[in-house]
Amino acid sequence: MNGTEAYQRLHQKTTRENCSVAASILIRNPKVKAEISRRLDEMAMPKSEILSRLSGMARATTFKFIRITEEGFCYFDFSDPEAEQYFYLIKKIKTKRTRRLEGKGKHAEPWEDEWIEVELHDSRAALETLGKYHRLEQPDSDLPAVSNTLTNLPADLLAPSFFNVYRDVKEGKHFEYLLKGGRGSTKSSFTSEAIILLIENNPNIHALAMRQVANTLRDSVYSQLVWAVNVLGRADQWKCMTSPLEMEYLPTNQKIYFRGADKPEMIKSIKPSFGYIGVGWFEELDQFHGQEAIRKIEQSVFRGGELAWNFKTYNPPPTALNWVNKYALIPKENQLQHHSTYIDVPRDWLGQTFLNEAEHLKTVNLLAYEHEYLGKVTGTGGAVFENLDINPITDAAIAEFDNILRGLDWGYFPHPLSFGKMHYDKTRHDALRQDQARALYFR
Repeated sequence: MNGTEAYQRLHQKTTRENCSVAASILIRNPKVKAEISRRLDEMAMPKSEILSRLSGMARATTFKFIRITEEGFCYFDFSDPEAEQYFYLIKKIKTKRTRRLEGKGKHAEPWEDEWIEVELHDSRAALETLGKYHRLEQPDSDLPAVSNTLTNLPADLLAPSFFNVYRDVKEGKHFEYLLKGGRGSTKSSFTSEAIILLIENNPNIHALAMRQVANTLRDSVYSQLVWAVNVLGRADQWKCMTSPLEMEYLPTNQKIYFRGADKPEMIKSIKPSFGYIGVGWFEELDQFHGQEAIRKIEQSVFRGGELAWNFKTYNPPPTALNWVNKYALIPKENQLQHHSTYIDVPRDWLGQTFLNEAEHLKTVNLLAYEHEYLGKVTGTGGAVFENLDINPITDAAIAEFDNILRGLDWGYFPHPLSFGKMHYDKTRHDALRQDQARALYFR
């Protein structure tokens, strides 16, 4: 029941709109707020009662419900006042009643059977909850020591360009790691490996991996982190779940959460059962809706604790006007920037097909190659077509055109109508504009 419904119950002739206004005023009254808090405290279950009930569930005590006759029949008896004290152990009760006739004709007699099925709360789940509680209640000195140093990542799993970044992460020199570069630069692979090692060596922290859109998480950051667990030989130490989408480090119950920025309420609702979120990963940073949106997420996520690492990985967009390219130009004291390309990655990691495609694009479209494979910012954002070569076409060349294409782009005033005639050279992947007609209106 909310405030409006409570007020309307006492003032039934008042309209719901007026009840809502009156309830809002009353709830802000300090005396009313204090009385509500007092009553809620009275109804709340104290910690001792919670532990007592969990203990009862864990022991799976049922003898108060069971009665056994002298003939050896077993049945449930819920009428005993002593049994009523243990009703909290019951999760579900099912009853089934059947009626039938025994015999034939006038000798038939009605019979009735009733079955009762009682399901208790899961004793194992209760034991696990109690175990987690008592682990948290240990003094800090009994908890595993929190270290700010990673155990070594195998050198053969790191691209040489990331050696210095790895040392910086180990020593905790920076909070933010802005890792940018082209395709195949292994920036996401490095980040996933670093997160696994950070979690395993800092038992009081959890991690949060994010994309702008939640439905892209499973096939990107989740799959990447599962890959890291396997390649590091840690699969037996981790539990990877898809419903909910989580990863859990089994020795300490630390978790890696996965969230999309398109559902910000799901990020705010994360509350680890112990410790704090000390590792963040913004994958495909340029797809997020600007630095202000990123900042709000960071303010919700990074609270408490002294150790924290925030990874931001992305391929720079081609235009210099994109927010993430402008963000990278702003100096930040606790940030380390790193640019990587596929050129610094062992060739056998990428495969010959990847290398061939990169070389082909380098030959036919150098600007696209520099953006896609080298991660360069190649444009100002003002040009519609970047790959243009403006030169006159000779009559001799036009005479050899054998693949003529015509197109019409029209729109209502004030948008212009444009007719174009061109030749497409399949061998050289060139489109040559032969004729063009353009007008805003016709008479």
